[in-house]
Amino acid sequence: MNNFILKTYKRIVVATFCIVCASACNDDFLDRDPLDAVSDASFFNTAADLQSYVNQFYSSTLPRYIYTGGALGAANVGLDLNSDLMVQNDNPRLLQEGASSLAPVTSSTWTSGYSNIRSLNYFMENYDRIPSRDEQTDQYIGEGYFFRAWQYFQMIQSFGDVPYIIQVLDPADKESLFGARESRHQVALGVIQDLDSAIANLNWKGTGSAAPAGRVNKETAIVIKARVALFEGTWERYHAANGTPFAVSGQDGTNFLQMVAPAIDELIDHQGANIFMGGGPFNEPYNQLFSQYDAASSAGVFWYRVYDTEILQPSHNFYGN
Repeated sequence: MNNFILKTYKRIVVATFCIVCASACNDDFLDRDPLDAVSDASFFNTAADLQSYVNQFYSSTLPRYIYTGGALGAANVGLDLNSDLMVQNDNPRLLQEGASSLAPVTSSTWTSGYSNIRSLNYFMENYDRIPSRDEQTDQYIGEGYFFRAWQYFQMIQSFGDVPYIIQVLDPADKESLFGARESRHQVALGVIQDLDSAIANLNWKGTGSAAPAGRVNKETAIVIKARVALFEGTWERYHAANGTPFAVSGQDGTNFLQMVAPAIDELIDHQGANIFMGGGPFNEPYNQLFSQYDAASSAGVFWYRVYDTEILQPSHNFYGN
């Protein structure tokens, strides 16, 4: 009996040793993705992955209700500081007659803009790893195109000619990293192309995956396309007509200006003549329009921040983002 127990024990020990050795030699057993982090290999597989990725760009686009300043992004209190619509105690030198102003050596608009553009280029190069596409995936792909267009439009308005990069650059590729600026005209054409891709993929406001309050939608992309075309078209037209140093060689803005009416016609065909006529906490419709907690049901309001605590989603439209 003791002999049988001893032999059985030895067999168990030998079998256990073999299993351990086999496991130790199995690379698949050891080569596992960390459970506390997202790996590149396991991402871009679902619509939820795409949504999670594009959510990060909402906080750098819509202005905030109060001034937060610093790295937190734009605040609507100061959006008109560089225009003639707003006056403060220390007006920018650019608005003072006869004054000159030197551009700073560095700019957060430049660095944060290209940081976002690099992240968006990475999205563009990887979203097609999705096994299959549907309404959900198309919505978030459309948002990616919209946000890249938005970033480059901000760059054009601030700097004019800028390097136009639509792929992820290798840090070792110094030639591309320090490449020449592209004509603002060509960059604006790239912005329009991205917006056209956004329009083709996004849902209308309140439908499909654009239904959550504050989500980018087709109407938003159409309006921004018209705004970009009008901005760049009038820039080229009037600087060319007046022969200023900011004129774009060989361009008079005609091709951009001709894009405006068709874009707005597409919006009108869907929206009709509906505009906001009132409804809110204040007496005047204008005040009501800009004091709503949620503009989901407001005609003519396409993209907005949400302040209704009952429906806030920290993923993309939380007012403190």
